[in-house]
Amino acid sequence: MTNRHLIKHLFFILIIILLSACEHQVTLTPTITPSAYIAKKYPYRVAVVFTPEIQDLVVSAKPSKPFGPGFVHIYHYPMGDSLSQALLRSADTAYNEVVVADLDLKEGEVDRVIKFTLINSSLTVEFAGAFFPTAKGNYTLSVLMEAFDGQNLNLIQKAAITGNGSVSQQADGRAAAKLFSTTIEQAIQQVSDNAANLLTSGFGEIK
Repeated sequence: MTNRHLIKHLFFILIIILLSACEHQVTLTPTITPSAYIAKKYPYRVAVVFTPEIQDLVVSAKPSKPFGPGFVHIYHYPMGDSLSQALLRSADTAYNEVVVADLDLKEGEVDRVIKFTLINSSLTVEFAGAFFPTAKGNYTLSVLMEAFDGQNLNLIQKAAITGNGSVSQQADGRAAAKLFSTTIEQAIQQVSDNAANLLTSGFGEIK
């Protein structure tokens, strides 16, 4: 086989590999619950508002090293529902009555408004080793939480809450799909815990 034919042969093999790239979509658990507890909830009717960036959030990632282990795999994680439900439970931990509302709330409809806005969402995945690769994933999540007086919609206070998740475990490209999802669930758990801790500590109280 001449060098020209060899190059052509390798080129076609490369095209086949690229066309057979594996895409994985993994559903996250919808039951993440904060660990915070308050003996007596605040006696308010509270509207929880999620911006579309949170409700529709999908995080995607692929290994950045060209032709490295797992480079043909692409991972997608729809996480808007899981994150929204976890944050809703954070508010429910602190208040007697919690409802989900739109952004166009009017004054006096509720006692408090808790609004969540996405600041940052970033997933990185890599593989180390050729024959028995180690899958490494890291996810960071940052959300802005704002509390408003429901009677006049004035801001009471706001805070950025963050969560991180990481994993490093032997796995091939297919098995890593579920493995990487645990980093996102870890971060959601931390954000939910942090939000609940703030809310149960009087975050929404007028000073």
